[in-house]
Parts: sequence; C-alpha cells; structure tokens
Amino acid sequence: MSETTINTQTTTNSLGWRWRYDPSVEGKRDLRLDFLRGIAICFMSVNHLESHSYFNSLTQGHIYASAAEGFVFLSGFVLGMVTLGRIHKVGWTDSMKKLLERSWILYRASFVIMAVLGLLTIVAPGWTRPCFDTAPGSWWQILLAAATFHLAPPVIDILQLYVLCFVASPGIFWLLRKGLWLPVLAISWSLWGLQQTHPYAFSFNPIDRDHPYFAFASWQLLYVHGLLAGYYRSQ
Repeated sequence: MSETTINTQTTTNSLGWRWRYDPSVEGKRDLRLDFLRGIAICFMSVNHLESHSYFNSLTQGHIYASAAEGFVFLSGFVLGMVTLGRIHKVGWTDSMKKLLERSWILYRASFVIMAVLGLLTIVAPGWTRPCFDTAPGSWWQILLAAATFHLAPPVIDILQLYVLCFVASPGIFWLLRKGLWLPVLAISWSLWGLQQTHPYAFSFNPIDRDHPYFAFASWQLLYVHGLLAGYYRSQ
C-alpha cells in the first residue's frame, strides 16, 4: 500500500473521529441536547422581538410547528433522563421531593412576574404592552388571578404550563416505575383529544383574555412523550 493511500486513510479516520460525538468525554452533560435547546431558545427569542428582521424567515414557526414545541419536548426528555439517574442515585423519595421543589420555585417565579406585570397596568398604564393593554382588574383581583393561574399574558404563561407539568411528573414517574407506560400515553392522548373536541375545557379561565396560550391539555402531550423518551433512553 502506497504512502499516499495510508495518509488518506489516516486523514479520513481522523476527521471521522473528530466529528463523532462521544458523550463520555463531557461527563454527565450531553452537549447535543444543550445545543438543540440553545437553538430553540434563540429562535423563540428572535420570534418574540417586537421588530421583525430577516431572521424571522428562518426562525418563525411554519404550518403547525415552532421552536416552542421542540423546547417543551426536550424539557420533558431531559427531565426523564436526569430524574431516572437521580432515582438510582439518591432514591425515589428524595428525587420526587427535588422535583416538587422545582415546581414550587417556578410557581413563585410565575406569581411574581404575573403580579408585577398586572399591577404595573394600574400604576403605569401602557408600560406593559403587549402583555396587557389595560388593567385586567383591581389590585386584589390581579394578585388572586396571579396566584391561581387566572392571569395569562401571551407567551409568559409557559411558566404556568411547566408548574403543572412538574406537579404531574411524580405521578407519571410512579407509573413508569411500575412499567405502566401505556396508561401514561393513554391519559396524555385522552387529554389532548378532549382539548381538540372541547377547547380549553381543562384550562383556567384568564381574566385578561379568552383563553391561555399554553393550554395544559394540549402541550402536555409533547412534555409527556419527551419524558418517556428520556426515561427509556438507555433501553
């Protein structure tokens, strides 16, 4: 075999190794998932800027899909994968406690953001557009609505979706622990189907608009499928 042929094969093998992702190199993190989530966040950020640009033609959702769907699915995927590892490491109880603690943190963040935006409509009308055009109610109605998920400015109500998904997750993991993945999918698809036939029947009725943007009955389908994919990834 000639020296040129050997050098060519060596170069090809070197390039193949260089472009092949090895999860063991980065330890616990899978940079492929971080990369995909980063793209989704970038696209969502561009899409929700008030001024349009040439980037919108690339990042804007087309037909029935957008970056938000991918982000919700990946969130479930990562949670399923990470929580399974945590269960093996620290046990079921501590893992579920950690999950509920995260949902409590998200709930408080949601309440603060919703309450501040809602109260600003009273003291500084016009500053909260496009979230709110006018005050959705009196100060006590705004606080009560923020605490009970009845305040849903567009896009920001994704925090409420994640709170509900995280609260439901311990029950999902319990069923998966028993090997009951089929009932999980049946319940998830049933909720999605009811949303299609009876829109927003399982949603909170916001005081500031007709219905929430991120309806739990619809968006949980992506989250649940991602969670199952992450949970059973090693299998």
